[in-house]
Amino acid sequence: MTEIKHPLLNQSLIWSDNLYTCLNIENPHFLLTFLGEIAEQIQNGDGRFILIEDGAESSFAKKCFLVTDPLSLKRDEKKETTAYIKEITAKLTDDQMEMLADINRDISNFVSSFNESGPLPIDFDKDINAQNLLKSIGASISTQSEEFLTSLLDGLKAISHIYKIGYFFICHLKAYLTQEEIQKLISECRKNDFGIFLIESNQGYPVENAEKSITVDRDLAEI
Repeated sequence: MTEIKHPLLNQSLIWSDNLYTCLNIENPHFLLTFLGEIAEQIQNGDGRFILIEDGAESSFAKKCFLVTDPLSLKRDEKKETTAYIKEITAKLTDDQMEMLADINRDISNFVSSFNESGPLPIDFDKDINAQNLLKSIGASISTQSEEFLTSLLDGLKAISHIYKIGYFFICHLKAYLTQEEIQKLISECRKNDFGIFLIESNQGYPVENAEKSITVDRDLAEI
């Protein structure tokens, strides 16, 4: 089980195999302050949030990510692709090594054909590695889905995998997803070994059995 504690909250935010937390903050000033503290601690490392995983304190700054607008997930896709290509090409299988050798032979034969027919010789890299090959063909992490839930989940999975993020704070998600879609998202998050904490500013949304709901009302009373 994972807990996130903060001195302004009496209760902990919980993420576990059968429970997730939705924090409803109805006071606009408190909401801005709370989100500001999340962003500040993630960026600078110091702050009042305490992340506890299975009873042991972990780094909130290194493991958490703030999504203020789920419709526009802030990502550095070029950086993510570069890191992912480097990762997957560092551990090629024997079959992939053989395929790469075949590709290099085909490229060599292709370029040599121009040297046989053209007036000027062409020089080229005769041993292209897998990383450079993928870059040369414009390989990137796929972001083709136009369906919001799939696109959001793909983005969260990419960020979690590349940057080793364990938990996402996501704002106003219930405005865009049905309860059934949120349950699907929660299930997929668990399958991919990361958690989410929902932050809303409207208490009017339904609460499901697996949801721990915490409300800070306009008078800063915690319910």
